[in-house]
Amino acid sequence: MGNQSDEQGGGGRLPKIAMEGDGGTAAAWMATHRGMYERATRHPFTVSIRDGSVDLAAFKRWLGQDYMFVREFVAFLASVLLKCCKESDSSDMETILGGLASLSDELSWFKKEAAKWSVDLAGFSKALMIQRSATV
Repeated sequence: MGNQSDEQGGGGRLPKIAMEGDGGTAAAWMATHRGMYERATRHPFTVSIRDGSVDLAAFKRWLGQDYMFVREFVAFLASVLLKCCKESDSSDMETILGGLASLSDELSWFKKEAAKWSVDLAGFSKALMIQRSATV
């Protein structure tokens, strides 16, 4: 058994229970992707959010960018859902619908935080549209 911070996920590590679990999916993922997890959880931006020293401009930029990512991911999932309805059994469709419900909650959170921090999400959307038209 590790120390308390290891068990609670401190030090940029997954909680011990999540890593060991039943030896299933989480353990297999960590065995394969430990380096990726370590880089993501120890990235300066992530650490600055955790310790409260995040640069407000960087946070606002991330908020807008991640909001746009989730919006685009919803559109992608909608296209997958359409294919699922035509080609697959209902369990795939139910899984995707569950994911879409979670993303709806996430988009609501982004909107709430954007209002709180005066982030213009429409501006990020316009910038994405301009960027797309320039690459076509």
